[in-house]
Amino acid sequence: MEFLCSLLVSDPSSNPKCSGRTRPLLVIAALLAIVSCDQVASQTPGAPDPASPTEECPRIQIGCDPHSACRARGGGPDVEAVGQHQGRISFVCSVLGTPQPDISWSSDNEQQLSTRTLGSLSVLELERLRSDIHNTTFHCQGTNTCGTRKASIFLGVGGVAPSARAVTPRIVRYVGESATFRCDIDGYPSPIRHWTNVFEQRVVDDSRFVLQPDGSLQASQLTVDDNGVYFCSGENEYGRSSASVMLTVKVIPKVTVDFGTPALMACEATGTPLPFVTWYRTEDGKRVGSAVHEGQFFAVESTRKEDAGIYICNATNQGGIAIGKVELVVIGEKPTSDADPRSEVDVRYRQRVALSCGAVQGVPTPRITWTSLVDTPSFNLKDRATEIGSELIFESIQYADRGVFICTATNTLGNITVQIDMKIFDDAMSGPDPAPQHVTSGSGVELDCQASSPTNQPISYTWTWSSQRSDSHNLAGPIPYGASVTRSGKLRINSASLDHGGVFWCKAEDGVAVPLRRSTQLYIYGAPEVLLDQPETLYISSGTSTAIPCYVAGYPTPKVRWFRHDGRPVRSPHRQRGSTLHLHRFSAHDAGAYTCVASNRIRSQKRETSKTVNVLLAGEQPRFFGDSFAAYPTIPSAFISFSLLLGFRTASPERSQLLLFNTQSARGRGKRDFVALFLLGGRVHAAVDAGHGAVHLAHSARIRAGAWYTVSIMKKRRQVVLNVGSGSAVSARFAGNLYGLNLNEPMYLGGYPDLAALKDITATNIDSGLVGCMQGVSISQTALDLRGDVQASHRVSQCTAWCEDKCRNGGLCSSSQVDKAINEVRCRCRAPYHGTHCGIAVDRHRFCTLDENTCSHRQCDYSHECCRPPV
Repeated sequence: MEFLCSLLVSDPSSNPKCSGRTRPLLVIAALLAIVSCDQVASQTPGAPDPASPTEECPRIQIGCDPHSACRARGGGPDVEAVGQHQGRISFVCSVLGTPQPDISWSSDNEQQLSTRTLGSLSVLELERLRSDIHNTTFHCQGTNTCGTRKASIFLGVGGVAPSARAVTPRIVRYVGESATFRCDIDGYPSPIRHWTNVFEQRVVDDSRFVLQPDGSLQASQLTVDDNGVYFCSGENEYGRSSASVMLTVKVIPKVTVDFGTPALMACEATGTPLPFVTWYRTEDGKRVGSAVHEGQFFAVESTRKEDAGIYICNATNQGGIAIGKVELVVIGEKPTSDADPRSEVDVRYRQRVALSCGAVQGVPTPRITWTSLVDTPSFNLKDRATEIGSELIFESIQYADRGVFICTATNTLGNITVQIDMKIFDDAMSGPDPAPQHVTSGSGVELDCQASSPTNQPISYTWTWSSQRSDSHNLAGPIPYGASVTRSGKLRINSASLDHGGVFWCKAEDGVAVPLRRSTQLYIYGAPEVLLDQPETLYISSGTSTAIPCYVAGYPTPKVRWFRHDGRPVRSPHRQRGSTLHLHRFSAHDAGAYTCVASNRIRSQKRETSKTVNVLLAGEQPRFFGDSFAAYPTIPSAFISFSLLLGFRTASPERSQLLLFNTQSARGRGKRDFVALFLLGGRVHAAVDAGHGAVHLAHSARIRAGAWYTVSIMKKRRQVVLNVGSGSAVSARFAGNLYGLNLNEPMYLGGYPDLAALKDITATNIDSGLVGCMQGVSISQTALDLRGDVQASHRVSQCTAWCEDKCRNGGLCSSSQVDKAINEVRCRCRAPYHGTHCGIAVDRHRFCTLDENTCSHRQCDYSHECCRPPV
């Protein structure tokens, strides 16, 4: 009880019974008078109290320690107290009873409380006044076998100093990302919050740093300059407190590669255990989709535009997760567009039109520009149209807007262009469709092209013509001889002939509106005309094939049939295709006359015309070596018409080589008439000049080394026709009114003495004569004696047997060897033959020769080509 006295009495020296006692270290001020010191002194230690009952219910008192930051007001079991903003707050509860009651504390907000109990006294200590404990009632309860008693103390607020704490003391972000700084601040009254940087400068609201209503700081589009420490501070009348947040802004590493090249990204992750690394793509800075790769190294073999972007490296183990980022930059994609490079578009007058450059792609992003090729002098593209993205917008199309518009997409690697030809079809000229015309040969005819202009401008007329002859190939060209155009635009023929039949095309234009195009079919009734573009005698080598075309004209369209000299139709292996006779693998048995018969009916009368050609085996075959030539008499009677036929073969078809040349004059300068046949680029070409410029023809047949070909050229008035073998003939017409061909110099075969002068006359790139052989030359159906008619020659010899003549038993010549030398051959043999010229038969059972002693069926030298190892 002496110690209890020291606890209860604030000043022991004031009571003589408590003299000699000292104040305890536990600072508890004078309590409410629970028991007096006199009462304590009157009780002798260890002596029983005769007046005390055997059981007494708890008696309880509660109050503030006056040495703490707490002051009590009132008395009784329920007490009010006022706490201060500084110092410790302590409540003291005294509970007496028999037996000694158990003491416990509680509060209205059910928080965890710190208490100390010694006998009948219990102390509740609060280190400082916080916002969560002011205005709260605390309860002290004593319990024994007699019962339970409770006393309460209400803690009011005199003020609470701020207390700041950073929710996330350290924040790590990448450049361009956002961050939120959060800080908890306690205090009463509610502290005023603000944020400062390391220089104690306040962070002011701007476009990137914004203070939120809850007191947090929102930062966006972070840069490396934002690195550092930020402080959140709270201040009220009772004090000030601050907490720090460390912001680290990292730069995302970049891997820059060219388009289509490999890229390698690395993620070095450490930890125990070793982290598991996965890679993810991002979208708007956030991870999307499933993992695209696993492992520390991520490789892209061939980068594309869609591979570019930011990748997240995710490292995970039992200790947690670490995240890194890397950006892949792909450069170097030339502009592309899905639009047609050249196109046409028809639009209506005053229509809104959008010309599109298509979907343009490229890296870097291409820049799109528009230009125009409009003939109108006053046209200004910027005034008439607006560029929006890859489109050129016309709000209202005018006639002056017609023309070509060019879209160009450009980046650092190149550019592409898209051309759009815009045409206005509301202003087209109009006119009736003319009916077909039927006239008889020798009568006159006029064809009218009726057209009207929507702009009332003067109309000009242009006529072209496509012949109805079977050899014209429907190629439109100038109007035929004997036809003219009148001042009113009509086409007039005073005396129609079969040569005038065909389709006449009229084009009417006024220079503003869309031109009018009309066609009229002119049919000329007449008996068939037959033209054989062959000499009367045609020489063909044994085993070769050729085609003899039969050109016919007439209306109604003649029917063509070929007959042998015995009057019977041609038989297999020969056949007729259209009007052309095809002779295959020609032999002496096939030699003879072949007749082309053309027939039609005019007013129920049958009209028939025929032509005959003699086809014989070839004889003389001169050989030329590139610098060779042979001169013969000039082509006779070539002024109006002529036909020429020759056979040739060459070892080097890709070289430019002269086959035939005949000119008006070999001396002097200036234009002169000439005829030339030559090889160029592996094809047969012809050039004929009658005084108004040369007509050039090129046949489509590809010339093979070592094979025989028959070339025919025919001139009749203005028309020139070229054909090779059994192919389709090509034709052209002289321009102007001159078509007479004047030839005076000798005709040269296989070459020319002065190739430089030849180039000047023909305006061609012929730099060599023929490297090969020639045969069967005829002029206007008269055979030329290649040996007897020669006037001069240089380095010409007899053509010996070639590859196909030396390969026996159906062997094929290897053309790759022909270029080396005409007589150096190699054969590809057919089973069961072999050897250099396929002359050795093989016994398939013995695999050795039967006609040579090199090998035998018992002993075979496998190094010899005749032998084969058993299968």
